[in-house]
Amino acid sequence: MPVRDDDLRPGGPWPLGINNVAGEGALPTDDDGIPRALREADNVDLDAAGRPQRRRGHQRFRPGALTHSLWSHEHLQYGLFVDGGQLHALHEDEQVEALGIDVGLDPLSYALIGDRVFFSNSTASGVLDIDLQGHPWSPEHPAGQPVLTPSAASALAPGQYQVAVTFMDRLGRESGSTLAAAIDIAEGGGFELSDIPLPVAPDTVSVAVYVSGPNDQVLRQYAVLPAGTRSAPVLSAGEGRALTTQFLRPLPSGHIVRGGHGRQFVACGQEVLWSEALRYGMFRPAASRMRFNAPIDLMEPIGDGLPDGAGLYVAAGARTYWYAGADPKDFSQAVARGSGAVPGSAMVVNGDVLGLQSAAPVLVWLARDGYFCVGLPGGQVQVLKKGEAVVDDADHAALLLREQDGLSQLVAALRAPKGQSLAVTDRAVAHVIHRDP
Repeated sequence: MPVRDDDLRPGGPWPLGINNVAGEGALPTDDDGIPRALREADNVDLDAAGRPQRRRGHQRFRPGALTHSLWSHEHLQYGLFVDGGQLHALHEDEQVEALGIDVGLDPLSYALIGDRVFFSNSTASGVLDIDLQGHPWSPEHPAGQPVLTPSAASALAPGQYQVAVTFMDRLGRESGSTLAAAIDIAEGGGFELSDIPLPVAPDTVSVAVYVSGPNDQVLRQYAVLPAGTRSAPVLSAGEGRALTTQFLRPLPSGHIVRGGHGRQFVACGQEVLWSEALRYGMFRPAASRMRFNAPIDLMEPIGDGLPDGAGLYVAAGARTYWYAGADPKDFSQAVARGSGAVPGSAMVVNGDVLGLQSAAPVLVWLARDGYFCVGLPGGQVQVLKKGEAVVDDADHAALLLREQDGLSQLVAALRAPKGQSLAVTDRAVAHVIHRDP
């Protein structure tokens, strides 16, 4: 039967918030035996003093077909999401813009690196520029080297010359290159290039040619030719900048993409891959990777720009690791916590949002054992409400920082939740009931 407002009695406050770990009859109380914590607060918010208030409702503002992967960043004036396998932008006025980029149905990961948004899942990847135009992660890679043919058109110093080409795109990015072609030139001889690789990608605008000196191992830029040029004479050794992208390859797609410490990081199955410094989208396949014994559920660089405390958090299987250092070649591994992470549950927030003294960015995630964890620069992990409240484990999760009505809340949405053995299953639920007059 309906309950009149006059029949309602105030409850609380519960300054200790939720406690679903303490045994039956063991909830914390004050000196008068009044409970100071709740098993569960259903459809209400608790402020810092533990006073309940009615939780705001929500409404759908746009219908969708298999809508997922909603994301935003404080430095952007738009958000991104996937609907029907297509990437969309959500602007501040709630207008939706289809970007014409097919990314499929798998969850999409995003990272803001500089002024570009990198996105990826297991089957698709790309980058958005400031005009929301899509591009591949890296420029097109040449499918080989030119043919080197002796020629009398020039008189070069004798010795062996090496030649390599790279592609350059309209964003100013330069591709990698394969093993250089080589030719031996006798006294007074020369050579020319033919069958210069043809680009396929429409964004490729030029071909950079690098030529070494005689018997030299350093290739320097000789010329920049328009895309589609098939032949060119070589009249001298290169005198420009040295080739620095040789043997770099495009980074493959992965289920997590992040940026930090001047690099792009990609989690791909059980591997973490990383780009060369400031050469996003490209990596050295033989050196820039590390493998784990389980799929990677969390990967996040923290401590960007700090002299101490820079590193990378990675969760795989039953452990969460900390890799100290800004340069992966100097990484030092430690176990940060003996529990894995729920996939998709990690996000970076400013430390003061969580009551920390520093506003430096920290990592927050939901651990497999049900606790929210805070990963600090330097690899220290703090557990929120340890021994007091646990959240269900799940196949996948999404985490939201919601700030409204003076409250800062971490809201987790779980897919296929599974109860924790630590959690007590009896309920003492606080309901806020409102009856219209």
